[in-house]
Amino acid sequence: MQFTEDQIAFRDTLKRFIDKEVVPIADEVDRSDRFPAELVPKFGDMGLLQLRLPESYGGPGANLTTVCIAAEESPRYRNRSP
Repeated sequence: MQFTEDQIAFRDTLKRFIDKEVVPIADEVDRSDRFPAELVPKFGDMGLLQLRLPESYGGPGANLTTVCIAAEESPRYRNRSP
């Protein structure tokens, strides 16, 4: 399968976001077993909370491939170090 340029850009942006925002707090969040509420607005700003929401309702209208990219990339923080 070949990703589109937009999907590659989305994946790369998501990787940078995870490296910047998630990796630095991941160990502490895991140790304390707390929900990282401070990330919710940031995920929202990136459009990650409404990926499948149609453009006609203000969402990005992402297709299933893009949603899968997000689902695959998000847990990779565990394999990264700050």
